[in-house]
Amino acid sequence: VAPATPPVVTASPSWWVADTASVPGAAELLWVAADAQVKPIVANKTIEEVRYPHCSASALPFEPLSAEQLAHVAQSELEAHLRLVYQSLAGHADVNAKMNLLAYLHPLAHTASIANVIINSSFLALLLKMIRRFKSSTLRAVIVTLLGLLVRHATLIVPDEGGEKNGVLAVLVELTSDDAVALRRRAVAC
Repeated sequence: VAPATPPVVTASPSWWVADTASVPGAAELLWVAADAQVKPIVANKTIEEVRYPHCSASALPFEPLSAEQLAHVAQSELEAHLRLVYQSLAGHADVNAKMNLLAYLHPLAHTASIANVIINSSFLALLLKMIRRFKSSTLRAVIVTLLGLLVRHATLIVPDEGGEKNGVLAVLVELTSDDAVALRRRAVAC
């Protein structure tokens, strides 16, 4: 038995739109602006219970300012304050002091203007260096969580100048084979 062939339509149906110039193409119908934005899932409350580290303001070697306060200061004042944080973090403080400084940065990372400055400055190189240098998986997980928050809230990220071996992606890929499960999960979530 030969298969039935479909009938050939020679005229367009009456409901067909005659002016095809006003009909959007498939790409316009399928593409959404949100498709161009990639956000990390680190610290996503719908996936996991998020526990941010506690910051002891009295133990900080500078006067702490809230994200709201820093969002309303001049760019030069913001950079001056973040320079103090950077110098404290890069100094010879013990692991607990560094953990406290990182805990201070976590809420600041939720503000786009602050996240932009931190992730596009020498802070990024310092954080990546700390991830590689320190052996404490807890400290490293806090740093990776901070990186994820910075990437999530920054509106502009300048490409790495560290090259393939020292860039964010290279460090995160290294962490995916770490022994600590929590650290691997955080690295993948970034």
